[in-house]
Amino acid sequence: QGLTDFPGVEHRLERAGQVQGVHYINDSKATNVDACYCALDAMTTPVVLILGGKDKGNDYTQIDQLVRTKCRALVFMGVDNSKLHQHFDGFGLPVADTASMQACLTEAARMAQPGDTVLLSPCCASFDLFRNMEDRGEQFKQWVRSHQQSEDYDHSFWGENAPAPRCPRPSPYSTSLSQSFVMKSISNLFMGDRVIWVVYFFLCIISLVEVFSAASTLAYKSGSFWDPLIKQALFLSVGTLVVIAVHRVPCRVFKAVPIFMIPISLILLSVTFFMGAITNGAKRWLEIGGVPFQPSELAKGSLIIAVALVLSRMQTEDGADRKAFKYILILSALICLPIFPENLSTACLLFGVVVLMMFIGRVPLLQLGKMLGVLFTVGALGVMILLSLPKSENSTDDGLLHRFSTWNNRITKHFASDEDDKAAKLDPALFDIDKDAQIAHANIAIASSNGIGKLPGNSVERDFLSQAFSDFIFAIIIEEMGIWGACIVVFLYIILLFRAGRIASRCERNFPPFLAMGLTLLLVSQAILNMMVATGLFPVTGQPLPLISRGGTSTLINSVYIGMILSVSRYARQVSEPQHTNFDGPMDEIKRTRDKGSLDADVQPA
Repeated sequence: QGLTDFPGVEHRLERAGQVQGVHYINDSKATNVDACYCALDAMTTPVVLILGGKDKGNDYTQIDQLVRTKCRALVFMGVDNSKLHQHFDGFGLPVADTASMQACLTEAARMAQPGDTVLLSPCCASFDLFRNMEDRGEQFKQWVRSHQQSEDYDHSFWGENAPAPRCPRPSPYSTSLSQSFVMKSISNLFMGDRVIWVVYFFLCIISLVEVFSAASTLAYKSGSFWDPLIKQALFLSVGTLVVIAVHRVPCRVFKAVPIFMIPISLILLSVTFFMGAITNGAKRWLEIGGVPFQPSELAKGSLIIAVALVLSRMQTEDGADRKAFKYILILSALICLPIFPENLSTACLLFGVVVLMMFIGRVPLLQLGKMLGVLFTVGALGVMILLSLPKSENSTDDGLLHRFSTWNNRITKHFASDEDDKAAKLDPALFDIDKDAQIAHANIAIASSNGIGKLPGNSVERDFLSQAFSDFIFAIIIEEMGIWGACIVVFLYIILLFRAGRIASRCERNFPPFLAMGLTLLLVSQAILNMMVATGLFPVTGQPLPLISRGGTSTLINSVYIGMILSVSRYARQVSEPQHTNFDGPMDEIKRTRDKGSLDADVQPA
């Protein structure tokens, strides 16, 4: 009852009245960007936003996304509005420049449509035109009172207990307003960086088309022509819901993920190693409640978040603390070593992303160089020993390294170390298409495209190529869509990488950019590896094409990654210009003036 009867605080989201179907809200108390953000976030109808006053070093990038999605127009009110024009003029919204409350509200009323909200939430102090913020709010309310007329009153906006005008008058714009409100509500579902959303949906569309085309063997086994398409559409739909849910979680919350996910991942990886289902000679899958999934997918994301947290916490003026290197190696060993025996490519790929994150995080290059030298030496010796072992000694089906024979065969065939393999590469007539069916049919699919493609649904090699809908789907994309289709797919991943880099370069604190870049590098590097395998540039290994290949666990986990990247773009405090592109200092040392009443500058690592 107390909440129901609470009249609110004067000049803080205070309803001033309604004039010709337009609602007026007085938020004169919003003298900083944080308060304006909260006010805009609470709006459910199109907004004509009034900004301006005595600027106190504001950074308006925090409200950029809300202004783009919720505002119909902007009205600037102040003695000097140059900074506002400089920041907002490129948004494509109608803008008016005024220097008094009378002129400001006249322009706002002209721009607003029935059902809109005129919101006075200036972000600035009031001393350029008014005695104080109370005077500014009172002049706003006085104008509304003097212009109020008898008209239709929207109880759904103000509440059932609000007094209505005496002579209701229907608005002729109700249909268009309803449509506008629906469109705004839909757009509010997809917040964060719009370009990343576009990339995500394009990848999903390509996935539906190509999985439907490439999954002919699955359709034959299930006896249903539509079964592969329906299942993939279901996975992508659930994945989209996952993205929407995750991107609404503030990115700072993800700092807690490693605390419980690292132990859970270790337990699941251990259980998989001893009790996992064997698929293609490797134990990579577990079934919980009849639902199969790969614990390594959970482990990958957990490690990336943990590394981002360590790097963000241990930044100094001269780079990452030397202890960060040790902690990251320990975490990487805990995750990568259990993955290594059953999925060598995933372990190497994941550790490669960790190394890139350490480089971005300014871990001392001497430490990285020593580590890479040791790893290169150990890896070279391992390959030499592997290739020198007789077949009988590396073909065991049991033991920790039971996959030695598979690794040996794939490496020797790719680099043509045997005389027969060399001869087959020189003379295609000698190539054993039954023995190396995946490589052969992938090459045939690419070659038969003739560069222009056969158009979606016309693939021939999908009926002969194992895992055409998963590990080798890029070969089917080239066969059906040609070189131009392959370039589109590559371009989408490049856009994702560069967009994440742009977001990261503008983050004020340390954790969000490391998180966004780590997850993006994980997705893009996996895509590159898949494409290299499909085109014969890398030995055959089982890495799906993120968000395109058919899959359940991988699709959902990749959707979580996209949601986290979008959360960074939505919630991370950002500065107007890229920072520290030359590794010239830690991001937590950025100094900027704050408004009174806003959060103090946080100089501690995020």
